Amino acid sequence: MANTENRKRNRPGMLRSLLDGLLAFRRHAPGDEVLRDSMFPHPDDEEAEAEARLRPKRGLLGSMWMRFNLFSALALLLFLSFTFLLYYAFFMLWTPRDLSTVPGYRDGVPGPDIRRLVQEADGQEISFSDADVNRYIARTCRARQSGIFSILAHAEGVAVVFHEGYAEVVVERSLSAALKQTSSVDLSFTREIEHGVPVLKAHFNGGNALTESLPRGGQIGSADVPERCVQLLCYALESMADCYPDIVDAVREHDYLPVFSEGRVTLVPPTSPSTASIESTR
Repeated sequence: MANTENRKRNRPGMLRSLLDGLLAFRRHAPGDEVLRDSMFPHPDDEEAEAEARLRPKRGLLGSMWMRFNLFSALALLLFLSFTFLLYYAFFMLWTPRDLSTVPGYRDGVPGPDIRRLVQEADGQEISFSDADVNRYIARTCRARQSGIFSILAHAEGVAVVFHEGYAEVVVERSLSAALKQTSSVDLSFTREIEHGVPVLKAHFNGGNALTESLPRGGQIGSADVPERCVQLLCYALESMADCYPDIVDAVREHDYLPVFSEGRVTLVPPTSPSTASIESTR
């Protein structure tokens, strides 16, 4: 009986039980974690902030690299492409042609006297190979550089190469013992009638056209260029023609039409049977 009364005396009352339950729920309420985290940061967060403060800041290159985007990459690609094309064009312009394969050019072999043969033809059809012409030029014409480039360059010689329908006149220059440069102009002729008189017209183009509307005018180095880029060589051709007044006068007197084929030139008079076929193919 006494034990029963002691247990009743030690049993917590209903009010105390309720109070203990509320306090226990309060200690584990979700809002307490948020409040505690906002007032007292977690140790892991404090370590991350400390590492961020100790981490070195990015320099200028690092910032530029971080801001690098698609447009910057495209601009860099275009710049590199333009630089490569510029380098390739410069390389081609200063890479001279190999004139060792040109027939008769500086081979030291005596050639025919073209001036005498043209005069003796007396209006009849006559032809020469490019080797004959090159040997005659080497023997009778001394190339000399004039103008503003005479300070830097020295003329080495002139060569001709005959192709189907046109001729190439190549000028070789040297800027030093090891540095040479070549430039050429394409040349073709047509006979036209003006005011009832046949007139010989020179055209400074030939070869494969650069584009559909842009014919090739010649070469500078190993690069094909349009006609306007070789205009200076046209004056060189006029100076070269002045070296052979007898041949030029014979061509004009007999109305010769220079017709070019592979490795050969033929002076065709207007009365030649081949003239009609030439005119019909134009």
